[in-house]
Amino acid sequence: MKTRRNPFTTLYVTERLDQADFPALFSPVLVPHITPLFEAGNVVVKGTQGTGKSMLLALLRTEVRMAYAESMTDEYPIDDKDICQFLCAGINLSTDQALRSAGRWSGSGRDRDDELRLCFVDYVNSWILRDLLQSIDVLLSRPGVLWAPLELGGNGDAFVQSLRLMAKHPSIPIRTSDRITPRTAVAELTERIDGYLRFFNGRPKQLPAEVTESQTQSLGQPIADAVEMLQQAGCLARSTRVLIMLDQFEQLLELEACLPNRPYGLLRDTIEQALHRRKATLNFRIGTRPYAWNEPVGEAIRDYLALNLDDMLARKEHGNRKLFPSLASDVFARRLRVYGYRELADATDPVSSAFGPYPRPRKRVKSIGANVDWSQRMSIPQRVDAEIAGRLRALAKSEPLEAKLGVAWALQKAEECDLKEFAVEEIDDLPWNKGKGWWKKERLHLAILQLASDNRQKVVMFGKKDLLDLSGQNVLTFTSICQHIWECWIRHLAIEKISEPRFPIDSKLQTEGILWASDTWHQKISQESWVGDTLLAFVDELGNRLRRMLIDDEAMSYPGGNGISLANRDLRAFPQVRQILSEASGRGFLLQRRHTPKNRARGESTKWYLHPVLAPYYEVTLNHTKEPRYVSGAEVQAWLERAGVALSAPAKEQQLTLPGVEDATS
Repeated sequence: MKTRRNPFTTLYVTERLDQADFPALFSPVLVPHITPLFEAGNVVVKGTQGTGKSMLLALLRTEVRMAYAESMTDEYPIDDKDICQFLCAGINLSTDQALRSAGRWSGSGRDRDDELRLCFVDYVNSWILRDLLQSIDVLLSRPGVLWAPLELGGNGDAFVQSLRLMAKHPSIPIRTSDRITPRTAVAELTERIDGYLRFFNGRPKQLPAEVTESQTQSLGQPIADAVEMLQQAGCLARSTRVLIMLDQFEQLLELEACLPNRPYGLLRDTIEQALHRRKATLNFRIGTRPYAWNEPVGEAIRDYLALNLDDMLARKEHGNRKLFPSLASDVFARRLRVYGYRELADATDPVSSAFGPYPRPRKRVKSIGANVDWSQRMSIPQRVDAEIAGRLRALAKSEPLEAKLGVAWALQKAEECDLKEFAVEEIDDLPWNKGKGWWKKERLHLAILQLASDNRQKVVMFGKKDLLDLSGQNVLTFTSICQHIWECWIRHLAIEKISEPRFPIDSKLQTEGILWASDTWHQKISQESWVGDTLLAFVDELGNRLRRMLIDDEAMSYPGGNGISLANRDLRAFPQVRQILSEASGRGFLLQRRHTPKNRARGESTKWYLHPVLAPYYEVTLNHTKEPRYVSGAEVQAWLERAGVALSAPAKEQQLTLPGVEDATS
């Protein structure tokens, strides 16, 4: 039997992908929306986990650009020569070991903080300078690929001349040598970096004097000086932009939080200060999760441009609703093509071909209880008129969904309800089916959830629309769900010894994979460094509370009760509530939106929903079509206490509040 591979086994492809494979797997759908990333000026790319920050930043790297230039099938997603006239050097603050320094400083005190800051800055400067020199060397080794076509600069002799100038400059850690070459310069920087790593590990106990005496105190300064010398020697054209990339900026916050005295801003400020200096020769590219980036008031527009991928991908009432579906479909097809599912990848709509159509409400109910006597199983409150209840039970035998809606209708319209409204021959003549049917549409999902609860089952989920809705406009979540479904499917093929499988994948296998993925994402909450247990306790309390309120709302008065809304003035009055909601949103477990309540006296508000991928785990509805449940800060504070969450109000300089919440509540 043919071995089937899971195209989604590796979710974080940027960190494990061979550069030559990048063009085939990268989706260019977002590129037209983020063109400032390639142009002059500082850019901060913000987004929660899985929005694609690292993939987009990887487009700037020399190795990736050369892979595109040499690819026979994929073209670089920017075809403007002027925009492409840049050179990139950078560091991933997590994978390139810039954070190894944290283990070296176990005590507290201003002197130790200063030493940590100095070592961090010099390590990052050395790494980026080495990356810059290596990039130029690689490009000059094959000038016909990018260097000459983009007119990036002069020849190898000019490069060596610039290195001689650098060797005489005090801010650049390269020894003076008449025989300096790109290889020897890179080797010296590598030795400096390796020396730092040995020092971070505890051996030696002290950095050598030649390092401490030449440490640079300003992040980016040696690179700026090096660029000026590269231009002076004619190696780099004056029109060539140098982009300095720093990815996973949020890891600096994690490091600061782990230090004994939690000096928030100790390391992050070094990068923000570099942006504020606005060096003409350098253009910074910062990749970060929102919770780690505190925007200085009045400086954002002048110092840098912020590209918020979450806002870009979020559904907007009058915005582009097709952006995320297009991105997900392209990512999906590219994965399939690379892993041997070419026929499926080449379908007009690969996602729909693999997972099938959206399940209609009646089919969902049938999947919940195919052989159930709903006339006995369905819950009808005693306060419903006995004759109406009898009619609804009779209706439930063939149309359980209509009967469940009828229960809500009878409870909402108790004083004006008439048995004649229910004693009709045609389903379309039932009162909630007349007119435009908005009342019914807004309550369908809640009715299905309550039926599933009556039968002690979970709502089945499958098909393209369910997968996209569960993803919450997040590519990582989408590929994670696909990963779990594919794993269930491959296991099924092996057990049943099916050699010629057909698509779409069976709905039961899809539901199994979705529930598995939801459980996996729930487990991820506790894995968040230093706040995971607190977040898990709160999100569990919120999710379980929302489910109980939805199930108990037999009149379906709050079909939008799968979310909460707080007045912004309440958020200011309850800093602990504001902090926990901010943390949960910034780390992607809650979705945060501005809210204009129908009750204008309530004032500006903010609303939160569980991330859709958690909806199956907590058994709440997905749709966000109606008003969320209005709650007070005091209520949420009581939930925190019930969950055992005790947050102390942080000092202003230590607040980890999202900029988005700052804006919403100011």
